[in-house]
Amino acid sequence: MDDDLRVLADTLAKPEPSQDAVDRRRHELQNAMRGGSGPARARRRISWALAGTGLTAGVAAAAVTVALATGSIGRSPHHGGPSAHDAGPSATGTAAPMTARQVFLAAAETASHGPERIGRYWHLGTLTTDAQGALVKGQSFDRWFRHDGRHYTSGLKTDWKPFFPPKQDPGFRIGGPVMSFDELRALPDAPAPLVARLTRAVENAHIRTSAGELNAQDRRYQVLGDLFVLSTQSPVTQKVRAAAFRALANAPEVKSLGRVKGGVRLNLPLAGDPQGTEVVLDPETGRLRNSRTYIDFQGGIFFAGADGETVSITAEWTDTLPEKTGPK
Repeated sequence: MDDDLRVLADTLAKPEPSQDAVDRRRHELQNAMRGGSGPARARRRISWALAGTGLTAGVAAAAVTVALATGSIGRSPHHGGPSAHDAGPSATGTAAPMTARQVFLAAAETASHGPERIGRYWHLGTLTTDAQGALVKGQSFDRWFRHDGRHYTSGLKTDWKPFFPPKQDPGFRIGGPVMSFDELRALPDAPAPLVARLTRAVENAHIRTSAGELNAQDRRYQVLGDLFVLSTQSPVTQKVRAAAFRALANAPEVKSLGRVKGGVRLNLPLAGDPQGTEVVLDPETGRLRNSRTYIDFQGGIFFAGADGETVSITAEWTDTLPEKTGPK
């Protein structure tokens, strides 16, 4: 076992069962995340000059939590509610700090033991709630991606009925580069080769901001963002998902900012913005949640809207395209 992961396991309180648990290793990581919530910095949205699909612009002001489970993650609030813990006082009233490396290694451990499957659609559910936990309907929607990368979308604007936008490019965007389904599934499942593959993809994508094409440092930051998208929102294999988490664990640029409700708050530098963005990762489940900002699958940066709003993104395989979705 990695020394950092061993240190993490030694700090844990007695585990209590969770519906998210899929094996004993996940239970070993329970209750590591007890702590208070702190204010998150407001962040501007950064969106690269990349072709996108769907109705992403409709959530530009959303505050975000990204909730990931490996292969199949917790149900959305309007489909039964997320299943990860909220942070709170531990049995002793204190909890040991966690480094960014420990957080990502724990998430990698969860991913590496998650079930492997492929369904007909890759489902991403973006669900915004206010400070009282009520659904913000205008900022909540679902997408169902076919294997060619084109997708259906539903939300308030579609009366919660899946709609297939007519003008869509094929392929899956993983922040910067676009890959086919087969390319995603064939990505290296070890950290170093995966980083090398993404680095080449970013270089070949010739990504540009208002300042021009990315320099070497910004390309490195873009790769970190792409690893985030791979690990939280992309239909990759569980081994690749775990490798993405481990690659982030090896990145000294990513910093732990302490415990907050739902997990550990992490700072990721961004291309064009070294100060970066903040996301919250629950190391027990590998889910990102209760963040004030996040990187979406198209590489856009979204920041908090109204105070107290958060967004959960569920990511899972499904074989069903529902006739209608939305809050019950």
